[in-house]
Amino acid sequence: MSTPPRPRPAPRVPAWRPAEPPLDTSQPPYTQGSLALSYALPSGVSAEPRTSALTLVRPSATGASASDPTGTAPAGAPDAAAWAARFVQAVIEVVSSDRPLSQLVRWTDESVYAEIARRQRTVQLRRGTDPHVRVSRQQVATVHVTQPTSEA
Repeated sequence: MSTPPRPRPAPRVPAWRPAEPPLDTSQPPYTQGSLALSYALPSGVSAEPRTSALTLVRPSATGASASDPTGTAPAGAPDAAAWAARFVQAVIEVVSSDRPLSQLVRWTDESVYAEIARRQRTVQLRRGTDPHVRVSRQQVATVHVTQPTSEA
């Protein structure tokens, strides 16, 4: 006597899954906390940004300079154009995922930080994941700084 043949199980067909999960904007993005360090930058400016509102500063006795044409920058303040150029370049690098978003947390408030994070996610979704597509690095070309005056 022979035993009846066992039925063969049907082969498993892998389920189709989308390449990327849909973006859930209802939940806030994960933010890793930063260490509580306080130090001065190489330029001598404190690494902690000031949170006060803009105040009118009277022109100094020396008058205007090339970096401060109106003569209203406080003594010892860094060059506004150079600082703005570095900051904007950092924001561009974050949005294009060349720099971690957490590096901007101390230089932005919550609404600006959230907007940069939203734009970074949008760029990542639009860019796709094709490894053969070369993405050019973005770079700041010029920065124009306007100093407020008492007449404004």
